[in-house]
This record gives sequence, structure tokens and C-alpha cells, in this order.
Amino acid sequence: MFWKEKMKLKETTFLNFLIIVMLLFFSCEKEKIKVENPLYDTEISRIIEKNSLPCSDEEGKNYTGGEFALIRNIKYHKNLYGDLYLPKGIKNFPVAIHIHGGGWSAGTRRLPMGQWWGELFACSGIALFDVEYTLYPKAKVKDQIKELKCAILWTQTEGKKFGIGDKVIVLGGSAGGHLTAMVSFTKDDFFPEECTYANYKREIKISAAIPFYGVYDLSQGYIKDLEVFRKENENLSETITSLSPINYVQNVDFPVLIIHGQADFLVPLNQSVNLWREISKRREDAEIFVVEDGAHGFDAFPQNEYTKKAKGKILEFLEKHNFLSGISEEKVPEHNHIEKGRYYLKEGFLKHAYLEFSKAGVKDCETEYGKLLAKTFDLLSLTINQAQSGMLNLLTPQQTLSFSISLRGNNFASRISDKQNSFEWKPNLNLLYENYIKPTEDILQEIQSLALFVYEKSCTFYEEDGIPIYTDAFTSEVRIGRKFGKEFALASLTISEIVKLLLNFSFSHDINFSLEGEKTSKYLIPFFLTEQDDIVGLIRLAGILYQENPNILEFKRPEKYEKVKGNLISSLSYAEKFIDSALLENCDSDVLCYKNGKVLTGKLSVNPPDFRNSFAIFLDLIEVGSSFLNRAYFSELKAFLSNIREKIKNNEYINLSEFNSAIPDIVKNFVGNIFPDFISINVGKFLDSKKPLREFLPEVVETDIIPDMKVLRDIEPSFEPAIALPSFLIEGELGKMSTIEDEIPNHENCYVCLPGVRFSKYDGKISIDGNKIEKLQDDCLSLDGKFIFEKFSTQKLPLIYVYFKNPSFDESLFIGKNPYGCGENEKISDFKPASNFTLNKSISYFITKLDSILRMLNF
Repeated sequence: MFWKEKMKLKETTFLNFLIIVMLLFFSCEKEKIKVENPLYDTEISRIIEKNSLPCSDEEGKNYTGGEFALIRNIKYHKNLYGDLYLPKGIKNFPVAIHIHGGGWSAGTRRLPMGQWWGELFACSGIALFDVEYTLYPKAKVKDQIKELKCAILWTQTEGKKFGIGDKVIVLGGSAGGHLTAMVSFTKDDFFPEECTYANYKREIKISAAIPFYGVYDLSQGYIKDLEVFRKENENLSETITSLSPINYVQNVDFPVLIIHGQADFLVPLNQSVNLWREISKRREDAEIFVVEDGAHGFDAFPQNEYTKKAKGKILEFLEKHNFLSGISEEKVPEHNHIEKGRYYLKEGFLKHAYLEFSKAGVKDCETEYGKLLAKTFDLLSLTINQAQSGMLNLLTPQQTLSFSISLRGNNFASRISDKQNSFEWKPNLNLLYENYIKPTEDILQEIQSLALFVYEKSCTFYEEDGIPIYTDAFTSEVRIGRKFGKEFALASLTISEIVKLLLNFSFSHDINFSLEGEKTSKYLIPFFLTEQDDIVGLIRLAGILYQENPNILEFKRPEKYEKVKGNLISSLSYAEKFIDSALLENCDSDVLCYKNGKVLTGKLSVNPPDFRNSFAIFLDLIEVGSSFLNRAYFSELKAFLSNIREKIKNNEYINLSEFNSAIPDIVKNFVGNIFPDFISINVGKFLDSKKPLREFLPEVVETDIIPDMKVLRDIEPSFEPAIALPSFLIEGELGKMSTIEDEIPNHENCYVCLPGVRFSKYDGKISIDGNKIEKLQDDCLSLDGKFIFEKFSTQKLPLIYVYFKNPSFDESLFIGKNPYGCGENEKISDFKPASNFTLNKSISYFITKLDSILRMLNF
């Protein structure tokens, strides 16, 4: 698609018209289509043909027959854009407005949901307009509704030039599900005062709505207490009433299909069931479809079974209500697949570039490298945009857990029956694997297979104009090129192996938990409604969840854990090969190659040129930072990785001080050595134990000690808010091993030693093992255990004891004698399996180092 395709549509002279046609035809820039006035039919035809794509399946591996057009970056209102997916060969087709999710405060168009539903609808004879809207806090929810109604008005005025008919369908998921219902159900309410690029008319006719896993009744549970709603209006009651779609069901005069995942852990199934019940009282064509084992946002991966089930139901619904009267023209592509693949790759149609290279009928460097670039750039663009838009931390912990417990008063995971239909809500975090992780693993495996071919064949790929990586809600691009070599393949192998390692380690364990525990219920809700930024407080609550859910971190998929050691060794091996090829040898590629004293990233251009693109800045920092390094350092780094890999493979102990050799001298000059020499760990032996984390991690016991942070701050008024206060008590065999000789040095050398008498109130208390707590001089840790710290909090949450039942991790962790706990250069001797006491002092050391680094960086 073209980056900047500005089409001025007012009447003009024949000469001006010819000039516009010539500029559009010969322009080599990406063009952003800004529809301000009616297009000439010839121009519409040219744009559609130029952006035509073959219809394909979910994985992008096979043609399904027919074509569609994808016209990106159409400005529909102010600075808001949408991507228009168009059927080909028919006119007056229905249009669907797709609204992305993201908790009203995150997300963007062109997420996987929008892309897949867009292609599916267009290839089924229905246009789809995948749009963005202004996010909270820049816009209130009522303003988002108005903006989205402008998108509808655009399709019914300017959109007519593209062949769009009168029927309008609205669909979206999560927050997009809520907005779908609000936009569809409210009729003339929340009507926009003006719409910048639509001929204004005060009439919106909706033909159908398909909301996914949304919130439809804000009065339930704690949903009304979410910040986005609390700050909508001074009158919260008015906000709840006006922004709850369930209060507008009397306006529904069109068919509705409500879709919800049975295992949705974020939004209770009751939200969808209750809405369906209310609409069903008035209309017989209201439907609900519960996707068995579907998680929240299950359609983020169109290739999973849950999205395919929803796809079948949606097509059935659309056909039943006569939206599929026309279909995209049947046309089997007949062209040079490699040439078309290169064109799609350069233009950023990455899924279809992969498809064309796959259909070339040969397996050589050009086809396999083309597929590798298409897959990796597509995944990278998606990851960057999800991170920038806030989708990777979709909602704040407050919103996430408030949603999950919002129906606690109405029987958590209750069974609801109506009209002989029975629905059971079964929220289950373990099903995130089948919904999200398994498809991700399949993509990573495909990338690795392609990268391995490219590396072993020493393939190269040349693209003069570069290939786009999209950023900033897909409004900006960084073009990477020109010559790609085996270095890119080795980087892909290394990174994908690391990601597989993390996924195998994490999802080998049980991560599901209940929110109905007594202590969880007692502390969870008040905390998350007021302390969104208290990260350590969140960890403390996680400790309570850990305590009340004995299944957490036991094995769920032990076969995945068995792959972790292999993943780790392979990732180190690939990293060594990358250093050899990209940093030590005389490589001749333009991407990830050390030339002229710096690592080239391949960045060619940024569009638009004057845009401050954060990813481009990151690439610039790589080039600048690498200029301070040299091949001698790279050689040392490779030797370090090789040594670590062999020790892991042979189950040998690794002294943490060895990691200091991987830190460049320029960094050491500022922070010194980070890793101590009194800790040694046998990573290979630990992984070979094949025991779940629950066997090693500490026991968590809630105490009755609830420190009042405000009082503590009053006692020490000199402390700034950035200075942290205690959150955990890590039990150090409480008085049995602690003596005055173990007193920690002063504050300058150790983070955990703050002078004063802030914890005198704990003197005389009896610890969990029956020992009397006594305070050491100038030792904020005291004999009641070792503290991990947090920022000032207004919450009065209980401290918890954390006691390692296997502190040496089956003798995989050895700690040398370290009399002061926080010293860097103390004499090391007598390495022994870690005990609770020595492990806790080591943890204190790392917190000290981290704090000193953060303070130096003014974080």
C-alpha cells in the first residue's frame, strides 16, 4: 500500500486532473489516502486495482478464490484513520465497521482481529472499515462513540464512491465490544456535532451488530469503579446509566449476534448472557454464541480453533440475514508469484507476500528468504504496535482483576439458563496457551525453519527500497534494507529460540487461580481500586494468591519443561554464530553487520520523514552505541557465551562473577561489576531436576503485621517518596542464624540498611517460628527477616513471610561466605548450599545494586 496517497477530489480542470493522475501513477512514495471530495471513477478503479490482493486462508498459505482490495490510511475524521477492505466485482455491498479493543485506553486498528475479519468479510462480499479512535485519557468514552459514528457516516457518504451500499454492520471485541453495542444501540444519542470528512447527515441506520466479549452493564460489580468511567463525569451514577448498552436495548431493531469465550478470565460471561436475555425479550433474532474454551481476545490468532468456530457462526449469521447476497469475484491468481511476492513485500502486504513466495513452486534462497522477511517483519510490526499502544499490558491490574471479580456477588462462574440454553463461565488462565501461545509457537517454528535454510545456504536477499516495519499505530514506517545476509537469519534464530525458552518454561506450569479465597477477597478489591502503580504491592498480593492456590506453579505440561535446557543451549549457540558472522567476520550485508566501526541496522528511511519514530531512534542508538565497542570485545563476548553454554550442557557450576565479562568497559566505568563472586549456580543441574517451580519457590505466610506507611514516613520525614519501604519479610531462619556479626553495613553501601528506629514497633513480637524479634542497631532488616522494598503506599496491607523450603534448589545454588551480605570485594571462601539466610542476604545484595544503578540513572 502507498504511504501517502493524497487525493483531492474537488472539481478541477482537465489539466489538473491529468497532473494528479500522473503523480499518483509514477509516485514511488507510500501514500496516505485522504478522501476529502468525490473521487473520479477512473481514479477509484486505479486505486482498487493497485491495492488488490488474493483471498487467502487464515494462515496465509492457500488461495481461497477471489480477490479483495485493501486501501489503507483513509482519514475519516480529524486525524483519525481507517483501513478499508473492499470486495471486488460487485457494487452496493454492505459495510462492517470494526472497532478494536484495548480497555478504551490502548489498542489500534490493523491488529490481527481487524486484518483477518477485514479479509474474510471482503472476500465474502462485505466491505470492512477497520478504524481507530482517540484513546483515554485524551478522549472520554462518549467522545469515542461520537468519533466512531463519524466512521459510519463516512461510509454512507464518501464511502459510496467505493461501491458501499446502505447496510451497516458494527463489530468489535472487548472495549470494542462495548463500543460496538453503544454505537449500534444508541441511535441519535451521542451524535457527533460534526464529521470532518463526511457529508454530514443526522441519520445512522444500523443493520446488524456483532459485539465480542464486551462489557454491557457497568453497574455490575466493580466495573463502574474503573478509572475510565469514574473520570467520565462528575456524576458516576449518570455515567453508569448513560454508558451501559443494556440500557438501550429498546432501540435495537436489527439482528444481534453476541460472541463470548467460555474461558474468558477478563470479562464475565454474564455480561453477554444478560444482554442477550434483555434483547431476546424484544426480538427473536438475537443470538449468543459461547466459544467453548475461548479466552478473552481469542480471535487475536485467526488460525486457532476458537476463531474458526466464531468464523463459522458469523458467516452463518450473515447469510441468515441476507448480507452475503453478493460474493467477491471468483479469480484464481495467474501471475509470476516471485515478482508479486517481492512487490507485496516492498509495499508492506506481508501476509500476502508470504503467500506468493509459498506458491512459487520452488524452494530456493529467494523464496525462503522472502518468506522469512514477510513473517518476521509482520510479527515485529505487530509486536511494536501492541507495545506502543498499550496492548501488551492490555489493562491495568486494577481493571483486569476488577473485571474478573465483578460478578462475585452473583455467584462466580455461575450457571445461567434461559430458553433451554445453558451457559457456564469457566475462566481458566491455563487456556491462554491453546488460545495464544500455541499459535505463537507455530509462527516461531516457521521462522526458525526458514532462517535455518537461509543460514545453511548462506542466502542473501536484496531490496533497493527496503521493507517496512510499521510503528506508532501503523501511522509511521521504518524501511529496512538493502542487502540482507545470513546475519539476519542468525538473529532470527537466536531471538526465536529465546522466546521459545520463555514460553516453554512459563507454560509448562499451572498458572490458573481462583479469586474467591478469603484473603484474596479481603485485600484484592480495595487495593486495585486505589493502588494501580504499587507494583511491589501487586507482588505481595500475588503472594497471597500463591498461598491460597496450591495448584499454582505445579506442572501442567511437563513435556514443555523438558525442552527448556535445549532451548537455552541452542540460543547460546546461535548467538555465538551471530557474533562470528555479524561482528567478527567481514560481512558484506547492510542489515546487522559490523562495518566501519559500528553495527549497521539497515535503516533506510522513516515515513513520514519529520515524524519522531521511537523505533528508528532505537535503531540509531544501536549504531551509536556499537561504535564504542570493538572486535576485541565481541571476541570476549563470544568466548563468554561459549563457556556458559558448555557449563550448562555439562552441568557445571557457573560463578556469577563470570557475567561481568559480558559488560562493556564503558558501562563498568559507571556501575562497576554488577555480579558478585560469592554466588555459584548450576543451571544445567537445576533444569535436569525436572521439578516444577512450586518445589523450589518459597512458602508464603501472611502475618498480622500491617505497617502504616504514613506513620513510617512521619517518623523519617527526610526520606523522599522515591525511597522505598518494606513490603516482604523474607524469613532468615528468624533468630537462629542471625547474630550481631551479620549486621549489614551503612546505607551508603547497602540499600536495605536505612538508619533510624522506624521498625522499633516490631521489637518483642513473636515470629512465625516462635522466635522473639529484636532490632539490630541501624539495621532496618532486624531479626524478624529480610525485607524487599517498595515505594510509599497508602494501603495497609499485611506483610508476608516468604520462606524457601528448598533454598539451594536441590544443591544447584551455592553461596560463599559473605559476612556483610552486601559487600562486593569481601573474602570468599567455604561455598556451601544456599540456606534461607545466605539466599536472603544475596537477594539484598542484588536489590542494593539495582537501586544504586537506578539512582545513578535518576529513575
